[in-house]
Amino acid sequence: MAEAKYSSAEHYKTFNEFFIRDLVDGARPVGDSNFVSPADGRVAMLGKINSGTMIQAKGHNFTVRELLAISNEEAAQFDNHSYLTVYLSPRDYHKVHMPCDGKLLKAVFIPGDLYSVNTNAFTNISNLYARNERLVCYFETQYGLMVQVLVGATITGSILQFWDNPIIADHAVHIIEKDYTKSNIIIKKGSEMGAFIMGSTTINIFPGEVDFASANVKIGEPIKVNSNLGDLT
Repeated sequence: MAEAKYSSAEHYKTFNEFFIRDLVDGARPVGDSNFVSPADGRVAMLGKINSGTMIQAKGHNFTVRELLAISNEEAAQFDNHSYLTVYLSPRDYHKVHMPCDGKLLKAVFIPGDLYSVNTNAFTNISNLYARNERLVCYFETQYGLMVQVLVGATITGSILQFWDNPIIADHAVHIIEKDYTKSNIIIKKGSEMGAFIMGSTTINIFPGEVDFASANVKIGEPIKVNSNLGDLT
């Protein structure tokens, strides 16, 4: 509560209002590396995409093709690029920020299940992130194409987007896609881009190989919005 713009519990009419609370100015200073963390939470996984495959947890992999609902040919462009998965628990600040400056090109809502994405779930449910409903956002950046995926989960009422003409899915059962190339929606590094109602997971695919070790980003460790992730190698 000390980090919240409104530190009195009485200010929040619902838990949802608290989950997407504003923070006091300066609570999450923007790091100076090429990319910064999109969310408060815990690093569930990080690594490099190998032949279209990403690691969910020990013994459980999933593919870029399945996560983004694209063809193998489209997925091939992300080979050898880095990815980062951050799990947001119910206690975490639930707004999602931009890891770098980006121009929104396209957003795609992909229907699916709403399994929990907590530690027990992602270590035991195969293909979890590619099975849950999710919002896939494509951004043009100075480094190349970056993808930011907001994965829904149990009790997640909706995934908010902080731009004009957002996708309103309401747990639709079909894919919804919006082209924003002509909208000139530019979101600055460290700025809010979306939010979860209740906890969930973000997955980022970065345009190249990120040196996470240089910023001491480790699997299983907590991370804060706008903290350094590392530079491209």
